[in-house]
Amino acid sequence: MSGVRLESLCKSFGDITAVDNVNLTVADGEFVVLVGPSGCGKTTTLRMLAGLEDCTSGRIFIGERDVTDTHPKDRNIAMVFQSYALYPHKTVAQNLGFALRIAKRPRDEIDRRIQEVAEILDIQDLLDRKPAKLSGGQRQRVAVGRAIIRNPEIFLFDEPLSNLDAKLRTTTRSELIKLHKRLNATMVYVTHDQVEAMTMGDRIVVMEGGLVQQIGTPLEIYDDPDNRFVAGFIGSPAINFLDAQIAVGRSACEARFAGASLKLPKSHPAASRADVVLGVRPEHLLIAPGSGIGVSFQATVETVEHLGAETLVELALDGKALTVRSGRLENLASGQPVEIGVHLENILVFDPGDGQRLRPPNGAEM
Repeated sequence: MSGVRLESLCKSFGDITAVDNVNLTVADGEFVVLVGPSGCGKTTTLRMLAGLEDCTSGRIFIGERDVTDTHPKDRNIAMVFQSYALYPHKTVAQNLGFALRIAKRPRDEIDRRIQEVAEILDIQDLLDRKPAKLSGGQRQRVAVGRAIIRNPEIFLFDEPLSNLDAKLRTTTRSELIKLHKRLNATMVYVTHDQVEAMTMGDRIVVMEGGLVQQIGTPLEIYDDPDNRFVAGFIGSPAINFLDAQIAVGRSACEARFAGASLKLPKSHPAASRADVVLGVRPEHLLIAPGSGIGVSFQATVETVEHLGAETLVELALDGKALTVRSGRLENLASGQPVEIGVHLENILVFDPGDGQRLRPPNGAEM
């Protein structure tokens, strides 16, 4: 296997810049997920890596080879698409072995490789069936198997689970994670589903507007987002945002919102602004908090969703909706006033203009 390196990769369609100066290194054997909303440039980036789109500028390396101008068939990559792209008139075995037949490999080698791949994907009983007789999940496994059989340097996945129902998507996601560990393969995976990104990737590349917003492990991205977009896109239920005003005193400053205040050191970047945006994850909001909580305020229960082990509560706060994720709660009702608390260390601060994260200097505390 080999790694991937993208250097200052750009792609324009006329006056529209789809991918803007993407720099990314994928280590040998790493599973990297490109995630973002539709139109963010993730699929265009993957297609340039595959050779299906020409780069406007920049370079692409697979291992030590510069493949920027190399034909797709000579890049030794395999791509799995959202549509399974199986030959409907061929059996599973014929679909799996098609690339090897085109490459004129010996018949015994083709048969051996088909059996090996079928065992890896647990589709031995499906080899004589045609795609019309397969479920969506089975078709996707055949599509993955057709990629595996070629022993490529790089696996590329373009939203491969989008056509599956929710339960099957979860199952197939788990199968792909196990497959990556078994093959120790380099994989680049594109999705708009942040849950897929969080659960599958060794690292996540969050994109928006053709730009890379942040690169990191799933928990780094979740716990320490660089900007408001990343914080809002990653996480389900989504993070809560609160508009706050800054009041500066002699030795400290306060971010005031909804009748509560958050004390910040005067050296904090927020102290130089009149307004900030506070971000709090749903699981960090506490209903009826105990003593020692950093900030508390009053809110009204709007809706309660009981999910068994946990409860999602939507609150109304000065006309704004807030979501709380809590353990099992049985005594809440719509219209009920409640006290909400949050520890200071769980509050993120963003610039209301450009959305960038405002961090205290090293050593300063919230």
